[in-house]
Amino acid sequence: MKNICVIGAGGTGQCFAADMSLAGHAVSIYDDRKDRRDEIRQAGGITLTGGGRTGKAHPRVCDSAEQALDGAELVVVCAVAHRHEPLAKTCAAHLRDGQTLFISAGSGASLLFDREIRAARGLPAEQKHGVMLGELEGNLYPCRRMHPARIFMAFPPARRMVAALPAVDTPRLQAALDGILETSPASNVLETALNSPNVVIHLMASLLNLGAVEQSHGAYRLYETGLTPGVLAMLDAMNMEKERLFAAWGWTPRSPMGHMRHVARQDAFPELNAFRSLIGPTDAKHRYLTEDASTCVCLMADTGRLAEVETPLVDSLLVLAGTLHGRDYAHEGRTLASLGLGTLSKDMLNARLRG
Repeated sequence: MKNICVIGAGGTGQCFAADMSLAGHAVSIYDDRKDRRDEIRQAGGITLTGGGRTGKAHPRVCDSAEQALDGAELVVVCAVAHRHEPLAKTCAAHLRDGQTLFISAGSGASLLFDREIRAARGLPAEQKHGVMLGELEGNLYPCRRMHPARIFMAFPPARRMVAALPAVDTPRLQAALDGILETSPASNVLETALNSPNVVIHLMASLLNLGAVEQSHGAYRLYETGLTPGVLAMLDAMNMEKERLFAAWGWTPRSPMGHMRHVARQDAFPELNAFRSLIGPTDAKHRYLTEDASTCVCLMADTGRLAEVETPLVDSLLVLAGTLHGRDYAHEGRTLASLGLGTLSKDMLNARLRG
C-alpha cells in the first residue's frame, strides 16, 4: 500500500483518487477550487463506473496543499495544462525530499515544478533537490466527470511510457510507480510530452469537425462520428510530421493511428464502444482545441524550429486555432523559452533533459 496525494479534482484526478482508493492505497486529494472539494464531501466520496474498478471510494479530501502533501510518498498531479504553473507555485514550498511528483498528462510541466521548487528553496539551477519529478505520456485514463463526484472510466490504463527529470532518474521513477502503473522508459520528458496521442489527434480532428461540433449543442462525440477517412488521412499526415521531428531529435515516436483506425471501425472492436461514447469537444473553446494548441502542439513547433525540421501542419494548426480564439499560440503558449530551455542548443537541451 502506498500513501498517495492527488493534486487536482477534475475528471482525471477524481478517477485516479477513486481507482487507487479502491485498490487499497491511502489516498488524499486536494484541489485549489473549493467547489470541487465540496463536491466530493457532499457526495460522501467518489463513485467510479465504467470499464475498470467500480464502486464508491472515500479518499481524504484536504483543504490545503500542505495538508495533502504531508506524508505522501507519491504525488500525482492531474490537471489541465493552464493550471500547472499555479499549482506548482502552491505546492513547491510543501514538497519534501524523498517524495515523487508525477504529472498526468505531463506536457513538460516537470520543468515548471522544478523551477518553482528551486525558487521556494533558493537553489541555483545546477544544484539538485531531493524531489523526484516525472511525467506520463498522455493522460492516465480516458474518463469523464458525468455528475458531481461520479466518474466514468472507459477502460484502465495499459503500459505507458514515463520519464523523469532528469532522465537518469527514470528507473527510480518506474520503481516508485510499481504497483500503480505498468511503465516503460522514455528518453526524456519532452519525448513523453510530444508522444501524447492527443498531440496528433485533438486539435487537428476538432478543427476539421468544427461545424459538427458547434451544431451538436455540447453533445459531440469525436470518436464516434469524427474519424472519417479524410480526417484519418490528415491525422496520418500529422503523425508523420511528428515522426520526422522525432527522428531529428533521436527520440522514439509512438503512433496513435492503429488505435484510431480501430476506433473508427464502428462495425468492429465493441470493446472500444465505451471510449467512442466519450463526449467532446463540446464547443470551439473546448480544451481539445485550447489546451492542445497552447501546450504540446506549440512545443512541437518550437522543437521543430530548434532542430531545423519543417512542421507546416503544426504551424498551420496554430494559426487556425489562434485565429479562432484570438490568441498568438506560437508565442504565448508553452514554448521552450517558457520552460527555461530557450537559450539551449539542440545538443545542450537533450543533455539537460538527460542529466
